[in-house]
Amino acid sequence: MSRPMFAGIAAGIAMMFSTLCLLGAAGCGTAGQATSMTEGQVTSTTVRPVTSATAVRTSTSTTAGPMPAPRVSFIAPRGSGEGQVCYVEDQEGIWGPTGFCVLPDKSVAILGCGDESIRVFGPSGKPLYSIDLRGITITPMDIRWWNDTFAILELNSQPKSVVLIDVKGEVKKTVELWPGMDETSEGGLRIGRNGELELMELCVPPHVLTDSQGNALPAAQMQQTRAIYAFQGGPEFEVAQQQGEGPARVRVVGSADWVLVGPEETLGGTPLASDDLGNTYFEVGRVKYDSSGLFVAADTIVVRLDGAFRQVGYARIDSAGMVIAPPRAVDVTGDGNAYSMVPKADGVHIETLDFSTELPELGPSF
Repeated sequence: MSRPMFAGIAAGIAMMFSTLCLLGAAGCGTAGQATSMTEGQVTSTTVRPVTSATAVRTSTSTTAGPMPAPRVSFIAPRGSGEGQVCYVEDQEGIWGPTGFCVLPDKSVAILGCGDESIRVFGPSGKPLYSIDLRGITITPMDIRWWNDTFAILELNSQPKSVVLIDVKGEVKKTVELWPGMDETSEGGLRIGRNGELELMELCVPPHVLTDSQGNALPAAQMQQTRAIYAFQGGPEFEVAQQQGEGPARVRVVGSADWVLVGPEETLGGTPLASDDLGNTYFEVGRVKYDSSGLFVAADTIVVRLDGAFRQVGYARIDSAGMVIAPPRAVDVTGDGNAYSMVPKADGVHIETLDFSTELPELGPSF
């Protein structure tokens, strides 16, 4: 049975979360001591009901900052037991968690392909419940909370698919993707302006998988990419990626002016989501070289753009000590909060990102 294997990050790469999918098979392992949680270990797998993802608009201004929300900050310890996240280590390296999502109640679901499971934690790291995906998925790659279900991107089934699972682990629906779809190790699932489920690949416009009612589109229609991006809460926009180096450019549909996604020293730009205040978020990479052209440092930041796509906020992802490069490491919720998932030696670090109007200094990320 095939599973993804993720290569380490090479110095000087343009994007910090580039990944490489290989084939292999192994069991869960724990290396070193897992970090204990402040709320103690909980072994119960009782399912706690989750509320629907209905966001409350708190402001009509596109430049306003988000309202305060419970801060999510914890380490999901590395291991194979209840309340732990599985890492797999073999001759090819270490791999395990591939994606995560933050639910409306600020609980966090971590998707693991190491043991094919969903582990759900409270905002401060208390284990709530887990869902066993064995027999349901083969290689779960990304996860979204969508229409009161977990949408799981599955890339090794035939055909490849998105499996919709409720909090009890019951399969509600399967959306089969088009035949011959190429595997994507970046991008993952997004939710469109009207609630459509979309698949995005790096530097490629989105594939729309469903209509706004959640019904799967015909395979040929899914395969076509849509040049226009539109996330819930935000405007329709276009993205122009630079060839080779430099930041991406973006413009609102109907505007003639292209603007930079990030500062001049950033590289590329991956659209993440919009919030209910009209802001849109991009993930961009930064690389620094010395005067002789030697690599100095690289990191990843999230850029907040307002409704006119002016840069109004920056947050740096602290990926120092990262041992696994997950395909998707940032999630944004409708209230204007963004979160990072960074697998380190002691476990998966989940943090609410701190945005500032000042561009953070570039620092070492590994």
